[in-house]
Amino acid sequence: MKRSISLAFLMMAAAGLLAGPLAAQDRTGTWEITPFGGGHFGGRLDARSNALFTKDVDLGTAPTYGVRLGYNVNRWFELEFGWSHAKPDILATGSEVLFGRGQKLGEMTHNVFEGNAVFNMARGQVIPYLTLGAGAMTFDAWVPGSAETTDTRFVGSFGGGLKMFVTPHVAVRIDGRYRNAFISDRDRCGGQSCFNSRSSNWYGSGEVTGGITYAFGR
Repeated sequence: MKRSISLAFLMMAAAGLLAGPLAAQDRTGTWEITPFGGGHFGGRLDARSNALFTKDVDLGTAPTYGVRLGYNVNRWFELEFGWSHAKPDILATGSEVLFGRGQKLGEMTHNVFEGNAVFNMARGQVIPYLTLGAGAMTFDAWVPGSAETTDTRFVGSFGGGLKMFVTPHVAVRIDGRYRNAFISDRDRCGGQSCFNSRSSNWYGSGEVTGGITYAFGR
């Protein structure tokens, strides 16, 4: 019994010694690189937003991976640049029906290049954060019977996550974000002249990932 109590006391003391340096870390001036992987959750492409389909189509779920590189301007604010890749199926609408799946029409490769402002909500071992970003999303469509085509559009994003530092230089990171990519403008008046006739098509998608963050520079 005494040996168990002593062992428990030593473990708590060791944890306290580790937590102290972690909690005291000021990450100003440090760099962080995070390779990550997870899931991409596609949205819907409006029929009037593209030249490939005459009906609305859905983009399915798919694995995603990429890397992020950030610089801590101070303990509360980080500038980050990232790239992510996913290749969801193009599906006929109706894939959201319970136990159903839309017909596969092709594949759509996404590559996202974006800059993000990361707002750290705490300092220490566990750091929740919010992020806002903007950049470019490439759409590379493969559809049987059609020529492969690639296009690039503006994309904005917002999200949040959590960094859990297990040492001063290594953290487990969980991240979730929503993206909205501008696709096209369309004329609600069918080409006729009328006041305020333009409306925009946007493509929304989500991403949930996990990764390992390596901090360096100090």
